Amino acid sequence: MLTLSENIGEALQSGASHFCRCWRIDLLSGTVLGFTDHDRSLRIEDIEYVANSGMNAAELESALGMSVDNGLAMGAISSDHIRDADIDAGLFDKAKVTIWKVDWRDTSIRIQIFAGTLGEITRNDRHFEVELRGLSEPLGQMVGRSFLRTCDRLLGDDKCRVDINHPDFSVATPIVEIEDRRRVLIPMHTNYPEGWFDGGTIVWPNGLQTFVKSDVSTSQARLLDLWEELRFDTADIEQITVIAGCDKRPSTCKTKFQNFVNFRGFPHIPGEDFVTRYPDGTRVYDGRSLFEGADGGDA
Repeated sequence: MLTLSENIGEALQSGASHFCRCWRIDLLSGTVLGFTDHDRSLRIEDIEYVANSGMNAAELESALGMSVDNGLAMGAISSDHIRDADIDAGLFDKAKVTIWKVDWRDTSIRIQIFAGTLGEITRNDRHFEVELRGLSEPLGQMVGRSFLRTCDRLLGDDKCRVDINHPDFSVATPIVEIEDRRRVLIPMHTNYPEGWFDGGTIVWPNGLQTFVKSDVSTSQARLLDLWEELRFDTADIEQITVIAGCDKRPSTCKTKFQNFVNFRGFPHIPGEDFVTRYPDGTRVYDGRSLFEGADGGDA
């Protein structure tokens, strides 16, 4: 049951129309944006909630128990903080959003009416719609491990435990050139062998990440070919961080990262052809392990 403070309870019961909605959006990059549907900007806890931003909420629902809160936000791309390029680049993906009902006469009188994250964003000309996902949304997602020969973890996560900030696995480097928005040239960095960053990650100053398809040394620089074309402006970006790639094979985990103790795959699981095997005179079937002597190499 929602408990209201005495001051906001009285304000709501008065029936006077002096309430507005304020939106706080925390981007993954650390930037905090504020918007309001009031006709003038408001300041709450050192954050300015910009008026005339075109933000509006529709179909906002709250549910009891473990049901999922959901909603839909609509707006015009009219704010300096909401641009086509930023939406395309994914700056607003999975951003944390909090919506308040605020008495614009005294902003200390307010009540939180929604908390969650931004979901799918769709655009049409100068208009956008964004799905609001409640805090209980992750509870509706299927979780569990996959039984694969390769590792099912992300490099550096809490199960992998590789320190991706270690100099052996990441480097902060200036950019020599960006070609066709999908090829990034960096200095040679000869202490990393060619292909070290195959399947790796580039972390940009704006907090976004892009994935490296291949890492090739040229005559004058090192070429990182990306899987996808860059969707944001890179004109003012001078330095990036490049993280080593992991192909999730046991041999890579053992030799490249010295981390086989945390390998989360099943390299010795039988393949689909196991049930069709038959004696052919070339293999011994005496009940012993088919991987006898294996110590973490490829199955």
